[in-house]
Amino acid sequence: MKFSALLFVVSSLFFALPATAETYYLKDHPGWRASGSPEATLTFTRADRSLVAMSITAYPADAAPIASEAEALSRTNEIVAGVVERYPSSCAGLAGVEPKPNGMGLEVSSDDDEPSCIVFVSLTPDKKLFANLWVHNDGLARKSFAYQKTAALWLDLAVKRIQGEAIVPTDDEPADLQAIAERVARDHGPVEMLHMRPTNHPFSHAAVPVVEGEPLTNCLNWDPAAYAPRDLLIVGGSGQPLFNLGACSIFAWKRDSESATINAFVDGDWQSSEKFGEAIYFDQVSNERILPFEPGEMINFLGGDKKRLFNLHYGASLSDLRPADAWFTPDGRYTSGGFGLENRPVELIAQSNGRYYLQGHIAVFERDDGPILIALAGKTMKNGEIDRVFIGERSFKISEEFRELINR
Repeated sequence: MKFSALLFVVSSLFFALPATAETYYLKDHPGWRASGSPEATLTFTRADRSLVAMSITAYPADAAPIASEAEALSRTNEIVAGVVERYPSSCAGLAGVEPKPNGMGLEVSSDDDEPSCIVFVSLTPDKKLFANLWVHNDGLARKSFAYQKTAALWLDLAVKRIQGEAIVPTDDEPADLQAIAERVARDHGPVEMLHMRPTNHPFSHAAVPVVEGEPLTNCLNWDPAAYAPRDLLIVGGSGQPLFNLGACSIFAWKRDSESATINAFVDGDWQSSEKFGEAIYFDQVSNERILPFEPGEMINFLGGDKKRLFNLHYGASLSDLRPADAWFTPDGRYTSGGFGLENRPVELIAQSNGRYYLQGHIAVFERDDGPILIALAGKTMKNGEIDRVFIGERSFKISEEFRELINR
């Protein structure tokens, strides 16, 4: 059977998601997961909606070693033909393109500037040829943070396969949450969080991030490990959004040098913070400051219903928890009724147990069932104690029963 026909069969089987396919959550690239089998085909995708059409596929290495450069080139052309057949809308531009050396192997791209399809071919340590495919249909600009983070995964997969290393987790070793938090905080940690109240919800609390050098957004639920604020809403040539992570809007901002107040650029003009709140669907800026967490801070905090959370120790199910329930313990463990984060894999329930790590305005969670979730975060204090914790677009008020319990 020709490789092109074989490739079509294998990929067709994968996209039908057979029962034997497994899911692996990447620890070194949070938010990405792989589906399939390490011995066959693995396809890497993100759980969030805005990158759902972007994927990287790692096809299995050949059974026999490559004997010559001519054979490698011939096999590459066969692989490309199979890709064009399988993805005609995205990869038709690969037809007739000459493979080019890129320092690690051969690469075939549909376009030099904004390729929608890339095939990379190289050799394992035992000289067996393998291929990786990157298909992206969402129009991400190369300068966007989301594109660059995807490119980092693309490069990492190539290097690991060349060196004969596993490309999906092979054991249950915990992720290095501190390293993840430090990296995310360096890339897109907010310099501060504004305490605001959503319009028409006077008893709700929201933490709006201010990220140095980036536009201000009313989207509180974005994953700073995968996006910059400017990535959240991309407008195409037709003026229509190409993708949108949730109900996000973006507003340019600046800090007044004299008053230190924050102004928003709305409807072609800079407006004061009073109007700024209305512009992004939040009304009232509280005088209460949202504080960052100390690096590695362990907190003793329970928000929501103490009875529901305590009942977990007596056989109750996680599914009994509600979104308002959140419990952080000083040993670095958490229990949540659902933080409502967009990057939660849709196949998993909202409720979870796991480990947490806090640093500045970044929270990293490693769920016991595998995935790593990253969110914007903060806290407010009352009488020297944490009174409210902000995670993504939600906030959790400390249970007064729990406050009394820990203060006895």
